[in-house]
Amino acid sequence: MASNVFIIFTLGPALILTTFSIFFASGNTIDLGTGFACLQVLNSLNMPIRWIPQFIGTFLQFTVSMRRIQKFLVVEEINPNIVEFNSKEAHEQGLDVLIEKANFSWGGLKDEKADKDKDKKKAKDKKKTKEETKSGNSAINDERSGDFEDLDDNSSTSSNSEAEEKNSKVADSIQIKDLNLKIHKGEFICVIGGVGSGKSSLISAILGDMIYMDDKMITEFQGRKMDDTARHEIIEHSKKFSNKVKLGGNVSYVQQTPWIQNKTIRDNILFGLPMDEKWYNETIELCELESDLEILPGGDLTEIGEKGINLSGGQKARVSLARAVYSNRDIVLMDDPISALDSNVKKSIFQKLFLGNMRGKTRILVTHAVEFLDKVDRVIIMEKGKIKHFASYEELKCSEEIQHIIKTLSKVSIEEDKEESKVENLEDTAQKMIKEVELKKSFVSEKGTKITDDENDEKVNVGWGIYAKFFLGKLTWVFYLIAIPLTFLSSFSMVQNSITIGKWIDREHSKDKFWEYFFQILFFALLYATLITVVSIIISLATVRMSKILHHDMLDRTAHAPINLFFDKTPSGRILNRYSSDINKLDNAIDK
Repeated sequence: MASNVFIIFTLGPALILTTFSIFFASGNTIDLGTGFACLQVLNSLNMPIRWIPQFIGTFLQFTVSMRRIQKFLVVEEINPNIVEFNSKEAHEQGLDVLIEKANFSWGGLKDEKADKDKDKKKAKDKKKTKEETKSGNSAINDERSGDFEDLDDNSSTSSNSEAEEKNSKVADSIQIKDLNLKIHKGEFICVIGGVGSGKSSLISAILGDMIYMDDKMITEFQGRKMDDTARHEIIEHSKKFSNKVKLGGNVSYVQQTPWIQNKTIRDNILFGLPMDEKWYNETIELCELESDLEILPGGDLTEIGEKGINLSGGQKARVSLARAVYSNRDIVLMDDPISALDSNVKKSIFQKLFLGNMRGKTRILVTHAVEFLDKVDRVIIMEKGKIKHFASYEELKCSEEIQHIIKTLSKVSIEEDKEESKVENLEDTAQKMIKEVELKKSFVSEKGTKITDDENDEKVNVGWGIYAKFFLGKLTWVFYLIAIPLTFLSSFSMVQNSITIGKWIDREHSKDKFWEYFFQILFFALLYATLITVVSIIISLATVRMSKILHHDMLDRTAHAPINLFFDKTPSGRILNRYSSDINKLDNAIDK
């Protein structure tokens, strides 16, 4: 930076000195009026010359940014035509999902460790919310989850190292293998399996979010390493296929980690659809949200914080589920949405919603809630990316995999078994429950509550004390005390340089003093550039020093800020903006 400043403020005087030196050395003469006019023209070139280094720097930044944007825009994309909605072939066969001889890949080794860590984190969150419920620290925690056992304790969950990732073969990167799936309209399918068995990947394959590969592609790429070149070729080959996943209607999807917008509960449920108050109220009750809306200060107009920070895990899951219910699609894909719910809430949703209101829709549920397996139409057991079994519970209950599930089912309390034994037909009972639901009141609120303040509405009053603290605090005044006399001295050298140039132009007094005036002008020019450089360095050091102190104070205040009064109300992007854009202005704009 210092060298740049020195060069910038040296170029102008150097141009003047060189021009007049060559002119006078050639034996030419000039009067004072013309000489100062030329001097004014040369001085006017100082600013454009000073802009040249900044222009070069800006152009380099522009080039880097364009390359980043270009890299982002040309990144590989999956085939958008791999899924055919409202497939005629599927309709003719009475199917809602039809996939034949398909393989799917994420384009790399599956990170089983990430899946395992996600399950551990989920279990930890469940334990934490249980403790909060007992201690009374949470206002709305009535739907907290219980402990669920893994379906396959003996399954291998070892993670792949970086070396394995680099040396992995294409064949090792296929997460869903030999997929043949036919699901009839209105069927309720449960998908179970151990960690890393491919349950969530199966849902993603149905959605078309994975790379499709046929047997010919696997044979062609089988011996190759999964590097960027191979991945690019596989994606390009995959784009040649279309309509390999045939769906008999439109789809709604409930993902494993609830996706919540920083909007009101109503906006999260409607998701851009028009308001149907009757269906909206019924959706609220079906998803067991009525008690939450009664407690929340703004009802369904309560603003949800970033990533649903002011909602519990169960509430976020039920809001996400309500979005899928309200969309009223033909096919509903659910990736374990009931794992974060309390057993009573889970049972109610299963009966009223999955077996009741959604009866007639095609439902595919990934779950660890194995106590409901005997209530669904068919069960898919996943193992190492393949469908090992696909049949009804009655057909599978004698298999080894189901034996482990029976052990889990045996842990269900005897009282619940007795209550369920009184029900002759659970689905009929659930249907009656739906018919008996009378919406006695509307859950549509008129006035809501706002958590996040509008950044444009902020009123910031910066007093003189703040400026004094920034420019004079922590001995920063010493830097400015040194810079002020140097600034005056640099101005004096610049004026003296102009006076000396004037004397040099007056040839009547300077015929025999060419080199004397030459070195005087050179001296004052270098002195001016040096002093300006020193002043710039001093001011930069002072500004960076205070910026560091301010950044440290900001970090300390942020670390000690109350969660409910600050973090729940302030988006993370706004906080990052204070630490990036605003600090950058202090470092650069004030320095200039």
